[in-house]
Amino acid sequence: MKKEELLSDIINTFASMNRVKAMIDFQLYLKGENFLLSHLNSIGGESTPSELVQALDVSAPRIAAILRSLEIKKLVVRAGNGRDKRRVTVKITEKGKDWVTLANSEVYQHAVNVFDKLGEEDTKELIRIMKKIIKIDDADFKEEKSSQSVEQIIENMDSVSEAASDNK
Repeated sequence: MKKEELLSDIINTFASMNRVKAMIDFQLYLKGENFLLSHLNSIGGESTPSELVQALDVSAPRIAAILRSLEIKKLVVRAGNGRDKRRVTVKITEKGKDWVTLANSEVYQHAVNVFDKLGEEDTKELIRIMKKIIKIDDADFKEEKSSQSVEQIIENMDSVSEAASDNK
């Protein structure tokens, strides 16, 4: 098979993965509300919003939006610190813990289904290849990041700011 055909095949295969129900379910579980709830549950049930920003590597406005949504659903509660009213603590509720248990169960069942259909050997091979892709991506990201000088980074930030102000 020619390189161009292989490249086309890998691009089409990755694109098709976006339509696989198990992959969609895994992705939903690994981001947003589910990810925040799972993280909270795994660290003992409480945190501050700023700690969540750091731990989940998302923006403060994104965390605030997720927390608002989870509060409405009564999956978390926010409470001020008695002494310092500016410091807010987020706590997972019992309903939130039940949600995490259910989500974990569903993801586990999807994983079991994939494993049962692939078999042990293909599952191990899939995991090996996925880990290799992650290593390649991590190395490329680090290389890309380290190859930029401080001046280039500032220049890129300035051009983004200019584009944003031009769109106003």
